[in-house]
Amino acid sequence: SLSLIECNRETIYRVICSRAYYGIFKLIEDFCKENTIAIPNKDDSGSKLTSHKKIKHYLNARNTRLKRLISRLYTARISADYRRNTRITYILAEQSINNAKQAKNLFDRDKENWI
Repeated sequence: SLSLIECNRETIYRVICSRAYYGIFKLIEDFCKENTIAIPNKDDSGSKLTSHKKIKHYLNARNTRLKRLISRLYTARISADYRRNTRITYILAEQSINNAKQAKNLFDRDKENWI
């Protein structure tokens, strides 16, 4: 059985994973909106894309390394937000922070090429 302290730590790790993803996701989404960058609403098969999938689809053509980092962050976020039976650890939270930092650096370096 987990102690109250362990539960509180895991809650913090879940929040870190979630916010690490959303921080970079919103940065990219807002940049695209502010610069009226057209992102397709449908994928190559014609399926409608969610806002999350639109960004990943767009990045796939622009910067595959950034897309991989966003995908890792997204996977950690899904686990943290929706998989209550999955233990979220300090290591995953730290990886999410590092992936978000790397993603921001790549985005900052590359974003002017998107306009």
